[in-house]
Amino acid sequence: MSLVRRAPTRLMPSVFDEVDRVFRDLWARPFTLVPTGTAHAVTDPHVGVYETKKEVVVKADLPGLQKENVEVTYQDGQVHIRGEVRKDEEVQEEGHYRRERRCGAFARTVVRPAEVNDEALSAKFENGVLEIRAPKVEPTTAQRRIAIQ
Repeated sequence: MSLVRRAPTRLMPSVFDEVDRVFRDLWARPFTLVPTGTAHAVTDPHVGVYETKKEVVVKADLPGLQKENVEVTYQDGQVHIRGEVRKDEEVQEEGHYRRERRCGAFARTVVRPAEVNDEALSAKFENGVLEIRAPKVEPTTAQRRIAIQ
């Protein structure tokens, strides 16, 4: 049995580091504390990636966006999704007036998890969900002889 010296101050730096991180994140992205709503969904959309036996699928939730406001590009094995929403809503009723403006932009990059056919990528946008499909390339497992020069 061995004795281990207890150092109560060992935890102090990690607590301070965590507090610093929270404030850094708050100033860098001030709307991340908004629990729900379009402002949060637009600036930080949920993106899911999964693969089947034949293809890789990327799905992004983009509520409030139109197809014309979304751009998808592919370069060096990465899918880049960019978008911007600008919405001006005005409600005028008896004794009540409300006007809201929402705007925000985002950019997300997803690295492909498998080799895909770069020329056969397709994208579909329906009901606020962007779906990108990329057929996988069959890996070559055949052995071949390489000549030594």
